[in-house]
Amino acid sequence: MGRDGCNNFNGPIKNIEEDELTFGPIAATMKMCFNMDIPDKFNKAINKVSKFKTENLKLFLFDNAGTELLRFKKVD
Repeated sequence: MGRDGCNNFNGPIKNIEEDELTFGPIAATMKMCFNMDIPDKFNKAINKVSKFKTENLKLFLFDNAGTELLRFKKVD
């Protein structure tokens, strides 16, 4: 679960293996925010994720072709 910059979303991790990651159906609230550019890009990207890598407190999410879609950094 998380927030895309505008709306809340949640969904299950369907499968997670050594470097593969599959999400189940993702549900989200449907508020219309002032600037939807970032939420729209995030939602499009998260639905294409199939692989992941962690390195130096960062999480990288990739599509089937190995293209980096999203990158997260752990912060306290």
